[in-house]
Amino acid sequence: MKNIFNILSFVVLSFSAIFGQQSIEIPHNYNNQFLRNPAATGLWEDLEVSAFYTKAFTNIDNAPTTFFGAVQYPVPGQNAAFGVSLISEKASLLSTISLAGTFAYKLRGLLSNDDFLSMGIGMNLNYLGFDGSKAIVVDGNEPNLVGSESGFGINFQMGVLYSSSDNINKRGSDDFIYQIGTGLARVSRSVNIRSRYSFQEQTHLNGLLSIIYSTDASLIIRSYLEALYETSGQLNLTLGGRASLGESVILGGSFDSHLALGIEIGYRLKTFGDGYSTVVANFNIPFGQVSDFVNPGLGLSFHHSFDLNGGW
Repeated sequence: MKNIFNILSFVVLSFSAIFGQQSIEIPHNYNNQFLRNPAATGLWEDLEVSAFYTKAFTNIDNAPTTFFGAVQYPVPGQNAAFGVSLISEKASLLSTISLAGTFAYKLRGLLSNDDFLSMGIGMNLNYLGFDGSKAIVVDGNEPNLVGSESGFGINFQMGVLYSSSDNINKRGSDDFIYQIGTGLARVSRSVNIRSRYSFQEQTHLNGLLSIIYSTDASLIIRSYLEALYETSGQLNLTLGGRASLGESVILGGSFDSHLALGIEIGYRLKTFGDGYSTVVANFNIPFGQVSDFVNPGLGLSFHHSFDLNGGW
Protein backbone atom coordinates (compact mmCIF):
# COMPACT_ATOMS: atom_id res chain seq x y z
CA MET A 1 0.00 0.00 0.00
CA LYS A 2 2.84 2.39 0.85
CA ASN A 3 4.45 1.82 -2.57
CA ILE A 4 1.13 2.55 -4.30
CA PHE A 5 0.79 5.81 -2.38
CA ASN A 6 4.35 6.84 -3.26
CA ILE A 7 3.81 6.15 -6.98
CA LEU A 8 0.51 8.07 -6.92
CA SER A 9 2.11 11.02 -5.17
CA PHE A 10 4.92 11.15 -7.74
CA VAL A 11 2.44 11.21 -10.62
CA VAL A 12 0.23 13.92 -9.10
CA LEU A 13 3.12 16.09 -7.98
CA SER A 14 4.73 15.82 -11.43
CA PHE A 15 1.52 16.91 -13.16
CA SER A 16 1.05 19.77 -10.72
CA ALA A 17 4.34 21.26 -11.85
CA ILE A 18 2.73 21.78 -15.26
CA PHE A 19 -0.92 22.25 -14.41
CA GLY A 20 -2.75 23.41 -11.28
CA GLN A 21 -6.00 23.76 -9.44
CA GLN A 22 -8.41 26.48 -10.39
CA SER A 23 -12.01 26.63 -9.36
CA ILE A 24 -14.22 29.13 -11.15
CA GLU A 25 -15.75 30.37 -7.89
CA ILE A 26 -12.73 30.44 -5.56
CA PRO A 27 -9.26 30.07 -7.11
CA HIS A 28 -6.56 28.07 -5.32
CA ASN A 29 -8.80 27.03 -2.44
CA TYR A 30 -6.22 25.27 -0.28
CA ASN A 31 -7.30 26.49 3.15
CA ASN A 32 -11.08 26.55 2.92
CA GLN A 33 -12.21 23.27 1.38
CA PHE A 34 -15.00 23.22 3.97
CA LEU A 35 -16.84 25.78 1.82
CA ARG A 36 -17.59 22.89 -0.57
CA ASN A 37 -17.34 19.93 1.81
CA PRO A 38 -18.30 20.45 5.48
CA ALA A 39 -16.25 17.39 6.46
CA ALA A 40 -13.11 19.45 5.72
CA THR A 41 -13.84 21.80 8.64
CA GLY A 42 -10.90 22.15 11.04
CA LEU A 43 -8.59 19.62 9.38
CA TRP A 44 -5.36 20.84 10.97
CA GLU A 45 -6.45 21.40 14.59
CA ASP A 46 -5.75 25.14 14.27
CA LEU A 47 -8.10 28.09 14.53
CA GLU A 48 -8.13 29.47 10.98
CA VAL A 49 -9.35 32.85 9.72
CA SER A 50 -9.55 33.56 5.97
CA ALA A 51 -10.73 36.19 3.51
CA PHE A 52 -10.81 36.42 -0.29
CA TYR A 53 -11.76 39.09 -2.83
CA THR A 54 -11.74 39.15 -6.62
CA LYS A 55 -13.17 41.40 -9.34
CA ALA A 56 -13.40 40.62 -13.04
CA PHE A 57 -11.44 42.58 -15.63
CA THR A 58 -14.11 44.23 -17.76
CA ASN A 59 -15.15 47.70 -18.91
CA ILE A 60 -18.83 47.25 -18.04
CA ASP A 61 -20.56 48.58 -14.96
CA ASN A 62 -21.19 46.28 -12.01
CA ALA A 63 -18.50 43.80 -13.01
CA PRO A 64 -18.62 40.36 -11.32
CA THR A 65 -17.10 40.39 -7.83
CA THR A 66 -16.70 37.72 -5.19
CA PHE A 67 -15.88 38.07 -1.49
CA PHE A 68 -15.83 35.61 1.36
CA GLY A 69 -14.80 35.51 4.99
CA ALA A 70 -14.42 32.23 6.88
CA VAL A 71 -13.55 30.90 10.34
CA GLN A 72 -12.75 27.30 11.31
CA TYR A 73 -12.64 26.35 15.00
CA PRO A 74 -11.57 22.87 16.18
CA VAL A 75 -12.73 22.28 19.75
CA PRO A 76 -9.55 21.80 21.86
CA GLY A 77 -9.15 18.24 23.11
CA GLN A 78 -12.18 17.06 21.16
CA ASN A 79 -12.83 15.48 17.76
CA ALA A 80 -15.33 18.15 16.72
CA ALA A 81 -14.90 21.33 14.68
CA PHE A 82 -17.17 24.21 13.69
CA GLY A 83 -17.02 26.52 10.69
CA VAL A 84 -18.73 29.76 9.68
CA SER A 85 -18.52 31.46 6.28
CA LEU A 86 -20.03 34.45 4.51
CA ILE A 87 -19.88 34.52 0.70
CA SER A 88 -21.03 37.52 -1.34
CA GLU A 89 -21.23 37.49 -5.14
CA LYS A 90 -22.39 40.31 -7.43
CA ALA A 91 -22.74 40.45 -11.20
CA SER A 92 -24.68 43.05 -13.15
CA LEU A 93 -28.24 43.19 -11.74
CA LEU A 94 -27.89 40.11 -9.53
CA SER A 95 -26.40 39.71 -6.08
CA THR A 96 -26.23 36.72 -3.74
CA ILE A 97 -25.16 36.34 -0.13
CA SER A 98 -24.71 32.99 1.58
CA LEU A 99 -24.24 32.62 5.33
CA ALA A 100 -23.24 29.05 6.22
CA GLY A 101 -22.46 27.06 9.34
CA THR A 102 -20.74 23.66 9.30
CA PHE A 103 -19.95 20.93 11.80
CA ALA A 104 -17.46 18.06 11.44
CA TYR A 105 -16.64 15.07 13.64
CA LYS A 106 -13.54 12.88 13.31
CA LEU A 107 -13.23 9.13 13.80
CA ARG A 108 -9.55 8.54 14.53
CA GLY A 109 -7.11 5.64 14.33
CA LEU A 110 -8.68 3.72 11.47
CA LEU A 111 -5.51 2.59 9.63
CA SER A 112 -2.78 4.30 11.67
CA ASN A 113 -2.29 6.36 14.81
CA ASP A 114 -2.65 9.71 13.02
CA ASP A 115 -5.34 9.13 10.38
CA PHE A 116 -9.02 9.99 10.65
CA LEU A 117 -12.34 9.91 8.83
CA SER A 118 -14.24 13.19 9.09
CA MET A 119 -18.00 13.45 8.61
CA GLY A 120 -19.63 16.83 8.20
CA ILE A 121 -22.97 18.59 7.79
CA GLY A 122 -23.84 22.20 7.08
CA MET A 123 -26.69 24.65 6.54
CA ASN A 124 -26.83 27.76 4.34
CA LEU A 125 -29.04 30.82 4.54
CA ASN A 126 -29.12 32.33 1.06
CA TYR A 127 -30.15 35.78 -0.13
CA LEU A 128 -30.78 36.55 -3.80
CA GLY A 129 -31.38 40.09 -5.05
CA PHE A 130 -32.36 41.49 -8.44
CA ASP A 131 -32.03 45.25 -9.02
CA GLY A 132 -34.04 45.99 -12.15
CA SER A 133 -33.74 49.74 -11.63
CA LYS A 134 -30.14 49.59 -12.96
CA ALA A 135 -31.09 47.85 -16.21
CA ILE A 136 -30.71 49.63 -19.54
CA VAL A 137 -33.89 48.86 -21.48
CA VAL A 138 -35.56 50.11 -24.66
CA ASP A 139 -39.05 50.07 -23.19
CA GLY A 140 -39.07 52.06 -19.97
CA ASN A 141 -42.44 50.59 -19.06
CA GLU A 142 -41.17 47.00 -18.98
CA PRO A 143 -42.67 45.75 -15.66
CA ASN A 144 -40.09 42.99 -15.06
CA LEU A 145 -37.16 45.41 -14.95
CA VAL A 146 -38.41 48.06 -12.59
CA GLY A 147 -37.53 48.27 -8.89
CA SER A 148 -35.77 45.74 -6.70
CA GLU A 149 -36.74 42.18 -5.87
CA SER A 150 -35.22 39.88 -3.26
CA GLY A 151 -35.76 36.53 -1.62
CA PHE A 152 -34.35 34.10 0.93
CA GLY A 153 -33.86 30.35 1.00
CA ILE A 154 -32.35 27.66 3.22
CA ASN A 155 -30.16 24.88 1.86
CA PHE A 156 -28.05 22.05 3.22
CA GLN A 157 -24.74 20.26 2.62
CA MET A 158 -23.00 17.09 3.78
CA GLY A 159 -19.74 15.26 3.16
CA VAL A 160 -17.02 12.84 4.23
CA LEU A 161 -13.22 13.12 4.06
CA TYR A 162 -10.38 10.73 4.91
CA SER A 163 -6.91 12.01 5.81
CA SER A 164 -3.82 9.98 6.64
CA SER A 165 -2.83 12.62 9.22
CA ASP A 166 -3.87 15.92 10.79
CA ASN A 167 -0.29 16.81 11.69
CA ILE A 168 1.36 19.08 9.13
CA ASN A 169 4.53 21.14 9.54
CA LYS A 170 4.92 20.07 13.18
CA ARG A 171 7.15 17.74 15.15
CA GLY A 172 6.61 14.10 14.22
CA SER A 173 4.56 14.84 11.10
CA ASP A 174 4.62 12.48 8.11
CA ASP A 175 6.45 13.42 4.91
CA PHE A 176 3.37 12.56 2.84
CA ILE A 177 -0.25 13.22 3.79
CA TYR A 178 -3.06 11.82 1.63
CA GLN A 179 -6.63 13.07 1.61
CA ILE A 180 -9.72 12.03 -0.31
CA GLY A 181 -13.25 13.31 0.16
CA THR A 182 -16.60 14.08 -1.40
CA GLY A 183 -19.29 16.61 -0.56
CA LEU A 184 -22.84 17.37 -1.60
CA ALA A 185 -24.08 20.97 -1.41
CA ARG A 186 -27.07 23.05 -2.46
CA VAL A 187 -29.52 20.17 -2.40
CA SER A 188 -31.73 21.60 -5.19
CA ARG A 189 -34.03 24.01 -3.39
CA SER A 190 -35.77 27.13 -4.65
CA VAL A 191 -35.28 30.73 -3.55
CA ASN A 192 -38.55 32.61 -3.93
CA ILE A 193 -38.25 36.25 -4.95
CA ARG A 194 -41.62 37.68 -3.90
CA SER A 195 -44.25 36.58 -6.42
CA ARG A 196 -42.54 37.40 -9.71
CA TYR A 197 -39.48 35.17 -9.90
CA SER A 198 -38.29 31.80 -8.61
CA PHE A 199 -34.61 30.76 -8.56
CA GLN A 200 -33.72 27.05 -8.46
CA GLU A 201 -30.29 26.40 -6.93
CA GLN A 202 -28.09 23.81 -8.62
CA THR A 203 -26.95 20.85 -6.55
CA HIS A 204 -23.14 20.58 -6.41
CA LEU A 205 -21.23 17.30 -6.06
CA ASN A 206 -17.60 17.83 -5.15
CA GLY A 207 -14.75 15.31 -5.21
CA LEU A 208 -11.21 15.87 -3.92
CA LEU A 209 -7.91 13.96 -4.01
CA SER A 210 -5.04 15.72 -2.28
CA ILE A 211 -1.40 14.84 -1.62
CA ILE A 212 0.79 17.00 0.61
CA TYR A 213 4.56 16.69 0.91
CA SER A 214 6.26 18.36 3.86
CA THR A 215 9.63 17.52 5.41
CA ASP A 216 9.69 20.69 7.52
CA ALA A 217 8.46 24.27 7.37
CA SER A 218 11.05 25.20 4.71
CA LEU A 219 9.28 23.17 2.00
CA ILE A 220 5.59 22.31 1.72
CA ILE A 221 4.10 21.11 -1.58
CA ARG A 222 0.34 20.73 -1.87
CA SER A 223 -1.22 19.13 -4.90
CA TYR A 224 -4.77 18.04 -5.59
CA LEU A 225 -7.28 16.99 -8.19
CA GLU A 226 -10.80 18.32 -7.78
CA ALA A 227 -14.05 17.68 -9.63
CA LEU A 228 -17.16 19.86 -9.34
CA TYR A 229 -20.38 18.64 -10.95
CA GLU A 230 -23.64 20.61 -11.15
CA THR A 231 -27.04 19.04 -11.77
CA SER A 232 -27.40 21.31 -14.79
CA GLY A 233 -24.85 19.00 -16.45
CA GLN A 234 -21.73 21.14 -16.01
CA LEU A 235 -18.52 19.38 -14.94
CA ASN A 236 -15.28 21.14 -14.10
CA LEU A 237 -12.05 19.23 -13.43
CA THR A 238 -9.09 21.02 -11.92
CA LEU A 239 -5.55 20.00 -11.03
CA GLY A 240 -3.46 22.15 -8.76
CA GLY A 241 -0.17 22.64 -7.07
CA ARG A 242 1.26 25.09 -4.55
CA ALA A 243 4.75 25.25 -3.04
CA SER A 244 5.79 27.12 0.10
CA LEU A 245 9.52 27.78 -0.09
CA GLY A 246 11.84 28.81 2.71
CA GLU A 247 8.93 29.46 5.08
CA SER A 248 8.10 32.62 3.13
CA VAL A 249 7.54 32.49 -0.67
CA ILE A 250 4.39 30.86 -2.08
CA LEU A 251 4.17 29.85 -5.75
CA GLY A 252 1.32 27.99 -7.42
CA GLY A 253 -0.45 27.25 -10.66
CA SER A 254 -3.67 25.78 -11.93
CA PHE A 255 -5.41 24.45 -15.00
CA ASP A 256 -9.00 23.34 -15.41
CA SER A 257 -11.25 21.71 -18.00
CA HIS A 258 -12.40 25.14 -19.21
CA LEU A 259 -8.79 25.74 -20.33
CA ALA A 260 -8.13 28.40 -17.72
CA LEU A 261 -4.54 28.74 -16.54
CA GLY A 262 -4.25 30.19 -13.05
CA ILE A 263 -1.11 31.62 -11.45
CA GLU A 264 -0.57 32.65 -7.85
CA ILE A 265 2.23 34.23 -5.87
CA GLY A 266 2.25 35.08 -2.20
CA TYR A 267 4.14 35.45 1.05
CA ARG A 268 3.98 33.58 4.32
CA LEU A 269 5.04 35.34 7.49
CA LYS A 270 5.41 34.28 11.09
CA THR A 271 3.35 36.48 13.39
CA PHE A 272 2.98 35.84 17.12
CA GLY A 273 3.13 32.63 19.12
CA ASP A 274 3.20 29.69 16.74
CA GLY A 275 0.73 31.25 14.30
CA TYR A 276 1.41 32.38 10.76
CA SER A 277 -0.27 34.41 8.03
CA THR A 278 -0.28 34.11 4.26
CA VAL A 279 -1.17 36.77 1.70
CA VAL A 280 -1.60 35.53 -1.88
CA ALA A 281 -2.45 37.20 -5.21
CA ASN A 282 -3.79 35.11 -8.09
CA PHE A 283 -5.06 35.67 -11.61
CA ASN A 284 -6.23 33.65 -14.62
CA ILE A 285 -5.23 33.42 -18.26
CA PRO A 286 -8.22 31.95 -20.17
CA PHE A 287 -7.45 29.88 -23.27
CA GLY A 288 -10.99 28.65 -23.95
CA GLN A 289 -14.02 30.25 -25.61
CA VAL A 290 -15.16 33.57 -24.17
CA SER A 291 -18.66 32.15 -23.80
CA ASP A 292 -17.32 29.40 -21.51
CA PHE A 293 -15.14 31.43 -19.20
CA VAL A 294 -15.12 34.93 -17.70
CA ASN A 295 -11.74 36.20 -16.62
CA PRO A 296 -12.13 36.86 -12.87
CA GLY A 297 -9.26 39.31 -12.92
CA LEU A 298 -7.03 39.70 -9.88
CA GLY A 299 -7.84 37.86 -6.67
CA LEU A 300 -6.40 38.53 -3.22
CA SER A 301 -6.60 36.08 -0.33
CA PHE A 302 -5.57 36.22 3.33
CA HIS A 303 -5.26 33.32 5.75
CA HIS A 304 -4.13 33.22 9.37
CA SER A 305 -3.67 30.12 11.51
CA PHE A 306 -3.65 30.17 15.33
CA ASP A 307 -2.02 27.22 17.06
CA LEU A 308 -4.48 26.49 19.88
CA ASN A 309 -1.90 24.36 21.71
CA GLY A 310 0.84 26.97 21.55
CA GLY A 311 -1.32 30.04 22.16
CA TRP A 312 -2.38 32.87 19.89
